[in-house]
Amino acid sequence: SVGSVKSVLKEDAHTIDKQEVKVKQVARDKIFVGNLPADTSKEMLEEYFGKYGTCSVTIPAPKPDGFRPPYCFVIYVTEECHQACLADKHPMGDKILRVEPSSGDKGRGKGKGAPGA
Repeated sequence: SVGSVKSVLKEDAHTIDKQEVKVKQVARDKIFVGNLPADTSKEMLEEYFGKYGTCSVTIPAPKPDGFRPPYCFVIYVTEECHQACLADKHPMGDKILRVEPSSGDKGRGKGKGAPGA
């Protein structure tokens, strides 16, 4: 229940099997950002998306051939920041970024070389 989760989060540390563990709340809603210009750095994205509030940006690692996929994920600390970001248009350089709620694992397995791709 929500009450149980809130009570667990109030405690700094817990013990499970004689091991001390810390419990923290994690944002559950990610924002997918696609159509990134090739020269976009994590710092540029943190500055740009930080105008809506405190956030973290995750960029996929480059492939062995050096290609970096043109997308990232943004997670905001508050729902208000999350919604404000989704409500805006996002021009960057000569592109318009594709900004939408992350779909999680939907669509996985249809990449290059996958059956049906």
